[in-house]
Amino acid sequence: MLFNMSVKSILILVFITGIVERLFSMFFRKKEKDGIVKYGLLTYLLVTTYLFCLIAILYEFVVLHRNLNVTSTLIGFFIVVIAFYLRKSSIQALGDFWSIHIKIIPAQPIITSGPYRWLKNPYYISVMFELVGWSLFLNSFLALWVIFALHFPLIIIRVFFEEKTLITFYGKKYKGGI
Repeated sequence: MLFNMSVKSILILVFITGIVERLFSMFFRKKEKDGIVKYGLLTYLLVTTYLFCLIAILYEFVVLHRNLNVTSTLIGFFIVVIAFYLRKSSIQALGDFWSIHIKIIPAQPIITSGPYRWLKNPYYISVMFELVGWSLFLNSFLALWVIFALHFPLIIIRVFFEEKTLITFYGKKYKGGI
């Protein structure tokens, strides 16, 4: 029966598998360290728009019946794999200090290992790559507009507030910047 699945069904299955992994890694992980949460509403806006973007990607692919562009699908898959690796290595470098919130945790060191050696905000870059990659993977080009208009501005705002929080918390030890 698996061999009778259409290419579109297989792509949807890959997409859903990737999203389930993403949601599990975000919501079903060990308890976060206690700390002072800053700008909590922004986190919920980001999660909501992230989920909305995923729904837009899938909706466009399923309902609007896009013809498959194999090149776009392969490029999208490659970008998603890069995003997955960057996200996993970012979370690993942050260790117990990773949180979906902007959070002040006493005794938290400034992280300069893993992808943080080269990038200031690798986790957020991975999220951007992930959404663009899934859009290309499912040939959902209209959803790219939603992503760029809705989610990316919120990520930029989040980076601004996170940088402000880190500079306030660490002072001169933290070299701010995007």
